[in-house]
Amino acid sequence: MRKYRRRLAAVVVLAATVTLLGLLLAKASTSTGNASAVRTAHAALLEREQGEEAGGADAEAYADRAYPGTEVTFDEIQGAIAASNAVAARGPKLTSRWDFIGPSTLDVDRLGTQSFIKPTQWSGRETALTIDPKSKPQECTLYVGAAGGGVWRTKNALAQNPAWKQISAAIPTNAIGSIAVDPNDPTGRTVYVGTGEANASGDSEAGLGLYKSTDDGTHWSRVAGSVAAANNRSIAWIAIEPGNANHILIGTRSGVHGIGSNATNVGTVATDSPAVGVYNSTDGGATFALTQAGSINEVKFDPSDSNVVYATLANSATGGLLRSTAGGAAGSWQTILQSNRSRFSFSPVKLPNGKTRIYLSDASSGSNGAQVYRVDDASQPAATLTATVAGVANAAWTRLSNPTAGTPGNAVYNYCNTPLVGSQCVYDMFTLSPADRPDMVVVGGLMHYEELKPYAAPGGIRSNGRSVLMSMDAGATWTDVTGDVGGESMHPDQHAIAFVPGIRISSSSAPTAVSSGRAASGQTRRASATHAGCRPRSSPIATDGSRRFRRSCA
Repeated sequence: MRKYRRRLAAVVVLAATVTLLGLLLAKASTSTGNASAVRTAHAALLEREQGEEAGGADAEAYADRAYPGTEVTFDEIQGAIAASNAVAARGPKLTSRWDFIGPSTLDVDRLGTQSFIKPTQWSGRETALTIDPKSKPQECTLYVGAAGGGVWRTKNALAQNPAWKQISAAIPTNAIGSIAVDPNDPTGRTVYVGTGEANASGDSEAGLGLYKSTDDGTHWSRVAGSVAAANNRSIAWIAIEPGNANHILIGTRSGVHGIGSNATNVGTVATDSPAVGVYNSTDGGATFALTQAGSINEVKFDPSDSNVVYATLANSATGGLLRSTAGGAAGSWQTILQSNRSRFSFSPVKLPNGKTRIYLSDASSGSNGAQVYRVDDASQPAATLTATVAGVANAAWTRLSNPTAGTPGNAVYNYCNTPLVGSQCVYDMFTLSPADRPDMVVVGGLMHYEELKPYAAPGGIRSNGRSVLMSMDAGATWTDVTGDVGGESMHPDQHAIAFVPGIRISSSSAPTAVSSGRAASGQTRRASATHAGCRPRSSPIATDGSRRFRRSCA
């Protein structure tokens, strides 16, 4: 019997080997016969980040830690942190010196990039960029929030090789969603950090509330009222009223706990987590009140009137862009662009005539592509701004995007949605206009691989990938600033951008991008430029989903 089983096992192994060999040969034949398909598959793999097998090991580990309960509560988390600190304080003092072994910047071979042209460097996913509004070319402080790496700061963001310092060791989570510098602190040392990543990915970890530092990140304390408002949620945005440091608004979205980046199961989120929405505090964060329920990605004050606040509301029949003329108080919100999409990004900017212009981008939905809009007087009545005229909804808004190929607006049509991977608008999106240049606007989204040389069909090469697009004429025309003639290209996913006050070069020249301290051009048509060639105005600094920092003088 044992001899029979051994023969049967040998037959099974032999059959499996033959089958595997056939599959490998078939795959090799397909790869040889259709290089374009292989490159497209490579792009999809990069974009979806499915390099590991799916699984829920982290979710299982979370459930084990929570047992016999169903979740790890906030008090238990704080207790564990306190216990760990107590043990560390009593532990032996090491006399030997620690050697740094990581993390380190990832060097990426050219075949791991989107363009296949030249090697580059990537880091982790950044979710927030905030510039000290008092920055100047000689000393520019930039704060960076990472999806899973805490808060980092450099005081020389415009240098060729910025010096970085991790400053969030006292914050009990590395999942960061937003950062804001209090505009009312003349020293620029008061900083707020919203924990929990709000990009709605499988590993967008929920947070533990809002944290505050008054000494530039040396010490942190939890903002007391934020626990009830945002524990186990992700703080997507923080807005502090200029002229009133006690008035703070936060926008929250859902996050996850205990789920791997490639897991297919639903992450564990506490059943008693607070409702997501806009939370308003008028006492410096001692208490927060929910004034608008729903999934909120951005909350911003009007640049001319601090009584006016705007917020985006996603996944709602009454959603879109909301406006409050009472500082965000409950019952004061009105819809001024009505649309039911999964995400929006917007930028209010003051025009020379004193009116407020708003640029807004939305997510794709079904057969409706992602669009970009502009309105030049946001103070108009809500009914006027949302009115349907001749069958066109929100007719007071100018649509800057166009689905028709060859038109100027086609560059920003479906900027976060591609035929290759579908829509990622809920994950990567930004829209921003600098305060001193209202005709300039930058929109970021998703890489269009199908338009890049390694992947495009014959005649299909038509852009640098359209991951980052810039207009210098209020959205009438657009320039693709995703890559450059030397082959330096951004990672496909765009999450954040910030402008440095007081830096610019002529609009006919190229923005200069800096990735991990290396200079690279950021447009295809222009002379290269460096910081030394900049004149006073605004310079954008962006993160690509990956993965690295890029600076641009424009």
